[in-house]
Amino acid sequence: MTVTGIERIARRASSQPAPEFTTLMHHYTVENLRACFVALAEKKAPGVDGVSKAEYGQNLEENLRVLHQKLLQRSYRPKAVRRVEIPKEDGTLRPLGISCLEDKIVQEMTRQILEAIYEPVFIETSYGFRPKRSCHDALRQLNSEVMTKPVNWIADLDLAQFFDTMPHQEILAVMRERIKDRKFLHLVARMLKAGVQTPGGIVLDELGSPQGSIVSPVIANVFLDHVLDQWFTQVVTEHCRGYCAICCIFTTSAGDSH
Repeated sequence: MTVTGIERIARRASSQPAPEFTTLMHHYTVENLRACFVALAEKKAPGVDGVSKAEYGQNLEENLRVLHQKLLQRSYRPKAVRRVEIPKEDGTLRPLGISCLEDKIVQEMTRQILEAIYEPVFIETSYGFRPKRSCHDALRQLNSEVMTKPVNWIADLDLAQFFDTMPHQEILAVMRERIKDRKFLHLVARMLKAGVQTPGGIVLDELGSPQGSIVSPVIANVFLDHVLDQWFTQVVTEHCRGYCAICCIFTTSAGDSH
């Protein structure tokens, strides 16, 4: 069986205590970008440029070649995401960001790289937006904790609007602890700072990663793991006299973290 570059990243992340990744941009090959294009869902709403997957695919190889060159030359710039408001059950609106097709291709490649690096170090009781995990798994874990462990009370914490309020500089600082490829980090920074297209124009912010972006869930998990999960497992559990545990999920209906 042929081992892919992404698999090699995951193996290294699993086998070494705290590996540093210095070269990642070479994974953005035309072949890998093509695979990311194929993996995108059909008939999704287009971004601000109005280009659908079918339209992009009509001249796929040339489009991918040009995209590859832009990534190599660091001239690739994500377009602003198109914001739509989705009604929630409580009557409020949830902002959803729709990226352009080409940006989705780059996001998918970035997601695969980040997951390969960070999945091996995420705690076992973190369930939100992780491969082969679901909210049902989190409920089973919670049931097991309550029924079989010495649990006297439960604290239910809701990090409201988590996706919208993650600070960009802190996200990048967390990633710099393991990722030393400046070009890759520069690419992630451009994704975060692409802005949002609103009726009043493009809005730029130093906070948040758009809900709806392919790469946003893993970025959120990387940040939450650093500021909450690792703090709990390394600090809180060491200072508690009794038993304590944490179970983390993202609620897809609101984009919040529990």
